[in-house]
Amino acid sequence: HLVRSGVISKQHAVDATEWKRKNDKDKRGLVEILEQVLNVPADPLRQAVAQYYAFRTVTLLDRSVRRLLLSDVHKIVRGLPEATFQQLIKLKLLPFDVAENQPDKVVLVTPNPADREIHEFARVFPYKRFEICYMKEAEWAEYWRQVSSSNAKDTADPASTAAAKVSEGDFESLMDREIARAKINVQLDNLILDAIRSNASEVHITPRGPRKT
Repeated sequence: HLVRSGVISKQHAVDATEWKRKNDKDKRGLVEILEQVLNVPADPLRQAVAQYYAFRTVTLLDRSVRRLLLSDVHKIVRGLPEATFQQLIKLKLLPFDVAENQPDKVVLVTPNPADREIHEFARVFPYKRFEICYMKEAEWAEYWRQVSSSNAKDTADPASTAAAKVSEGDFESLMDREIARAKINVQLDNLILDAIRSNASEVHITPRGPRKT
């Protein structure tokens, strides 16, 4: 698959196989040998492996993906035992989202989705199910930088203080999620259509206080 994809040459495949045969006590897999011994560029190699095993690719700039608040990710990972936390960072595995309409399923991102150890550690998070997705090394590093520098203070009412907690870089993601949840686009479309039907020359929107339940 890697040869057909043009990620490595046939000679790379031969050299990696031969190296593994001569160093059979080395526990590294084919991908690690290609990357660390034969100096094949990491991102194209890992992305091709992710595609082969049908791992979804996630990017920090993908607006179609709903993201957990950085502070929530920080609380999740720092709430784990210290040894587990350190191993997760070593493996480069972080929560990114909770699956839509599946609150018991967490979406995880890593540059190494085919690593078997990652699949074992994915079960440490407080969710019944998980999905592992591929994220490029540089983007994962930036994501971890954002998470590690985020504010992770506990609040009595997260819903009322979410906007205050979110960082500037995550604000658009929060707004996208809130718009989708409240179906604001649909309500706005209906408002405009009603105005057109009634030949209204102006539309005025008056904000109200929070609705009591």
